[in-house]
Amino acid sequence: LIGCIMHMINTILIIIYIILSYYHEPKEDNIIILLLAIGITYPACYELFQMVKIGLVGYLKDTWNYADMIYVSLSLTNIYF
Repeated sequence: LIGCIMHMINTILIIIYIILSYYHEPKEDNIIILLLAIGITYPACYELFQMVKIGLVGYLKDTWNYADMIYVSLSLTNIYF
């Protein structure tokens, strides 16, 4: 339930970021970027702990984990760029 809520919050923040970035005058939205970083922290830590707990090979055997890795990677890339 906590993971679901964190994903929903992160998705809402991404939507807000897109609206502010593309539909308004471009400006530095550092607070939104900070909130996006905070929002992706839980999913990233969860995936990392899951990888440590079951091992890299076991983690990569589950195909749904690839979607999670892409989600976390692209979210972190969005924050950086």
